[in-house]
Amino acid sequence: MNQSIKLAIALILAFTIGAACHWVTIPVPAPTALEGGLLLLSMTAGYVLMDKVLTRNQTTSNE
Repeated sequence: MNQSIKLAIALILAFTIGAACHWVTIPVPAPTALEGGLLLLSMTAGYVLMDKVLTRNQTTSNE
């Protein structure tokens, strides 16, 4: 899957969850504090780094 498709899926999922939480009037499961934002940033960075590592390992093992 290329990066554009992954980004589009992530944005659609994020907006869908946000809209559903607003429609049902429940709190959005998103951090409001600085620590929560940093946690979200570190989780995203970890996902991106592992995606690159696994993709590199997969292409190396296929050769």
